[in-house]
Amino acid sequence: MPNFTCDPPVPNPTNITPPRVPFLDPVTNTITREWYRFFLSLFRTVEDNIDSESTLTPQFAADAELGAMFDAVANAPQLLSGEIQQQLDTLRQELQTLPQIAINSPVTQFTSTLQTLPAGNSAVTVSHGGVRAPNLFSVVARRNSTAAPGGTVDASYAADDEVQINGPDVISANTTYSVWSNATQLGYVQSTNPPSVTFKGGGNNGNISGTYWGLIFYCIWL
Repeated sequence: MPNFTCDPPVPNPTNITPPRVPFLDPVTNTITREWYRFFLSLFRTVEDNIDSESTLTPQFAADAELGAMFDAVANAPQLLSGEIQQQLDTLRQELQTLPQIAINSPVTQFTSTLQTLPAGNSAVTVSHGGVRAPNLFSVVARRNSTAAPGGTVDASYAADDEVQINGPDVISANTTYSVWSNATQLGYVQSTNPPSVTFKGGGNNGNISGTYWGLIFYCIWL
């Protein structure tokens, strides 16, 4: 019975392995399977061309095939560079479609001097000097250096500590207050008592006193 054998299919040597395929396997540090098959196909092509009917000498035929191989490999970085450039061009076009932000515009900010914290129903306003309402604004209670009686919420904070009034630090169970802004001013409105804040070390809370605290207004224009 005839015995038929055939070699496994070989990749077309004219189809160079894409430049995105690494030449060396990063794990084994050996040539990757795709590039090995490519070089194997070139080797077999050279062998097929070295026969008695070839008009080329074996050495010349091998040199020609290897020359074509190295030319193709030399062009691989250029192909890769072209792919990267195409991706950069696409990214640049996508960025141009995003909403434009005034990145070069300077960020302007304002910080007030220390204002008196009212003892009861009262309001405090300051002029910020801007031409429009700020994008962000905040009011803090800042501790001064006057010594407070021990065991009080005032004594639990050190000089220059700040507690954000229009933020999560303040407990408003026994006082009502509002913080506002417009094109020319920042304001703080308080009724009944000054804000009640938690002791710095945690636990209880108590109303701070204007004797030991003042108000600072911050705002930013973007």
